[in-house]
Amino acid sequence: RAGQVVEVFGPPGAGKTQLGLTVAAQAAGLGARVVYATTKDPLTALAWRLKEILAARGHSAPEAALARVRLAEAGDFSALARLLAPLAAERREEGEAPPLLVVDMVTAVLAQFVSAGGPSHRWRLAWLWRAIRQLAGGCGFRVLLLSHTVGAPRSSAGGGAAAPMATQLALGPVWAAAAATRLELLLEGRAAQGSERSLALILRKGGARPEGSSAR
Repeated sequence: RAGQVVEVFGPPGAGKTQLGLTVAAQAAGLGARVVYATTKDPLTALAWRLKEILAARGHSAPEAALARVRLAEAGDFSALARLLAPLAAERREEGEAPPLLVVDMVTAVLAQFVSAGGPSHRWRLAWLWRAIRQLAGGCGFRVLLLSHTVGAPRSSAGGGAAAPMATQLALGPVWAAAAATRLELLLEGRAAQGSERSLALILRKGGARPEGSSAR
């Protein structure tokens, strides 16, 4: 929804990028402009994945939808700042769908500054937080942030199989206010040979549904 910042976090390999690309393809297919900032993947690979998602959904004009997606590399804080700063000045046509910004992975850009000591490094988190909130609240962007988690398995009381991960945002509590809604993407269970593991998307902050509710 326009003006909203949503963050999806989860362990590596859970499918965060695939989720981000699916949301981007859906928005572009409905006529919205999309800015997809990646910190890790080649742009050509992302373009092919977007095309495959649109084709799988039976979109009648995939090339037109792809033309509405701007893929951009943002491998460090400076590159991401250069990308975000001009977006606030971009004008929307009357009746145009709210634009979408996806940042994949915000963790890779900010983690080094979270672990560094002193305010001289952490101002970057504050700047990015303000820039994202301005794009959402002031410019009507829909914003999706993708982030990693950290954590280690907890052993059960009986010393048997490990319990679910005791995960938390890799950026820690200093990033807690960045998103109004936060969802955790988890791989559930162990897949048998030749089968796929199930995914759960669990509400951890905000929204109308109670925290801890999930979709699979």
